[in-house]
Amino acid sequence: MTKRSILHIATDYPDATELNATHATKNLFEASQSLNHTVIALRREKKAIWSVSPGSDHILFRAMTFPFGMCHILLSFFYALTIYRHIKRNDIHFDIIHGHKLTIDGVVAFFLAKFSNKPYLLSVRGDTDLKFISKMPLSRAFYKYIYQCASHIFWVSLWARKALSTQYAFPYRIGSKLPNIVKTNIGKPGQQPLNSPKFAFIGRLESAHKKGLYDALTALANIENASLDIFGMGNGKAVDQLTEHCQKLAITERVNFKGRIEKAQLMAVLPNYCALVMPSFHETFGMVYVEALLSGLPVIACKNSGIDGFIDNKPYLTLVDYGDTTAITQGMQAALVNQSKNKCQLINDLHNNRLAVFQTPFIVQQYCEAVINV
Repeated sequence: MTKRSILHIATDYPDATELNATHATKNLFEASQSLNHTVIALRREKKAIWSVSPGSDHILFRAMTFPFGMCHILLSFFYALTIYRHIKRNDIHFDIIHGHKLTIDGVVAFFLAKFSNKPYLLSVRGDTDLKFISKMPLSRAFYKYIYQCASHIFWVSLWARKALSTQYAFPYRIGSKLPNIVKTNIGKPGQQPLNSPKFAFIGRLESAHKKGLYDALTALANIENASLDIFGMGNGKAVDQLTEHCQKLAITERVNFKGRIEKAQLMAVLPNYCALVMPSFHETFGMVYVEALLSGLPVIACKNSGIDGFIDNKPYLTLVDYGDTTAITQGMQAALVNQSKNKCQLINDLHNNRLAVFQTPFIVQQYCEAVINV
């Protein structure tokens, strides 16, 4: 059978400019080699630029945009027209189009589908997509129409499905779960977990408020004999503000700024902690949560954010409301008390495929089946 060919529109695809650190989409393409992938890496820049330059594994399209999303739909029409002319000129074949964000890539995918008479798929990524839908009310009906007309919906942010249907009256579509692929080894079964009074936080310090770090520090102040190691880079101002906050809470000696370390080294030390604490607001997916779980580390995160919806009623995933420091405190205390039991159940669930939804074979199977069905 001839391989299906997909034309991807992806603003988050890593390219030579290294503007994006995420490898979520790239991991998906590399894992699904039963399909042919042509990637348009769309870079929307606030300056007068309009260029298409083929690279080794993608086509980089740098295009101007306007502040505050002005003329976003109109500009997307011209993005699509430019891409269509390029693929026709270079005889690029494709059977289906995949827009990797409903409100950005999806708009371009919609117009491309009209030009080429091909079906299109959409990924919904909660943070960006909900921001666009919320802050651009005049375009909301158009986004809804694009969503309705898509041949299939992939939910990267499963928590966004309910938000779209309840807050913005979008039709409830089942679609497919499409968590980001995380490349890490899972913890060893039967391994005696280490009990530790230390918690871990992982994230850029400039985003400390959104990532819930300040709330985690406030909760830590309510727990005796516990500490927090913070992994991630930050500018001087961010570090100074966090240090000042720790001083006010009198927890300076229990908070350690570890800076940035290599991923392999980080994965090796994660099992030495009690839990990952990152109660982040509207996290699109949060690959760090999955990396922690696959390493055998329980997680404290936020409802309606990150991986909420992918795991139900498991003691190693505690979900709290954003900003609820009382709930975060209780979650951290429970993680300390039940640490050994929670870690053992997590490791057993991993090796009994109860968390297969986060493992590459399941994700690839879901993706390929959806493409072939369409």
